[in-house]
Amino acid sequence: MAAAATAGSSVTELLPTQNLRPASACISDLDGRFELRGLGPGEYLIVARQEYQLAESFVTIESNEAPDRVDLVFAAPGALRIHVLDTRTLPLSGVGVYLARCDGADISGISGTSDHNGMIEIDGLSPGEYVVKPTAAGVLDGVINSPHRVIVAAGRNAEFEIVLPALVELHLLVLVDGVPLATESVSLRHGTSASQKGRTDETGAANFKGVIPGAVRLTYEKAGKKWEASLDIPNDPLQSLNADLQPMD
Repeated sequence: MAAAATAGSSVTELLPTQNLRPASACISDLDGRFELRGLGPGEYLIVARQEYQLAESFVTIESNEAPDRVDLVFAAPGALRIHVLDTRTLPLSGVGVYLARCDGADISGISGTSDHNGMIEIDGLSPGEYVVKPTAAGVLDGVINSPHRVIVAAGRNAEFEIVLPALVELHLLVLVDGVPLATESVSLRHGTSASQKGRTDETGAANFKGVIPGAVRLTYEKAGKKWEASLDIPNDPLQSLNADLQPMD
């Protein structure tokens, strides 16, 4: 069976519709042509892939003959424009996204990371509906937004925002029984997010950057004993609070 797809090196697979397991595969030539031989009778799904694009066509092979030609046409690619910002509308860099198609087509490897302007741009996407899964390192990983569903149209840009909590710079005076805890290691955790390690100075002061506002827990451990303090961090850029550690049961 002869067929044509786009020019270049698109990978083409032939899958029987009964089990959708590849029956044959090849790479198109520079004219976009490919040929598949030795196929038995039945209905097949032909899938052409080029980078993030897909083109599909069903074909039926009778017992005595196959179609002379099947054309696979890639639709004009679309693109995603994602703006990542915090609740103060400031851009966030270093936040990643992974894409998956809602129809289950394999597009593994499509991802992006926000730049210093909080922008993620992913081009060359085959039209269709996608699930966009945000990921972030550090403290934001535990509070990352749920996946987003977005439709990419042929030749168009799909745009949306990912909004994450604004982070706080926290200055703590760490106390045990009212006495400053000098030159000791302490840990700060917000919910299920990663803990942040810090160390008090000789006055008992400890500074943490990139803290998620809300309920946090400060802990201190030494010689098999543990202390903790629960704090409520307001959503302001800079906070100075006292943390009075209490023995843990």
